[in-house]
Amino acid sequence: MLEAGEVGAGASGRNGGQVIPGLKLDPSEIEALLGPERGARLIEIVGSAADFVFGLVRRHGIECDARQDGWIKACHRDATLRPPRTRPASGASAAPRSKSSTGCASRS
Repeated sequence: MLEAGEVGAGASGRNGGQVIPGLKLDPSEIEALLGPERGARLIEIVGSAADFVFGLVRRHGIECDARQDGWIKACHRDATLRPPRTRPASGASAAPRSKSSTGCASRS
């Protein structure tokens, strides 16, 4: 990691202020890697992370510009417009559980 100034002063110490629950892999892939119990638990933790963060903001009266109103997932190819082909064996939903929602805009 390289920083132009002090460690943590630039991008390495900041995020874009985004709270987006999501995993790179499909839930069935997570469960295949970690097993059904640990995979399902990770999916649940990640899926509820945004609700947890916004709950902390509300409960502690943190003054910030927090908004929980979804996000846009830009799709750079047609395959990303389609839902995942596989579903987890445990019956967990294919998308992390959250009040936020995703959507893809098709390209013309």
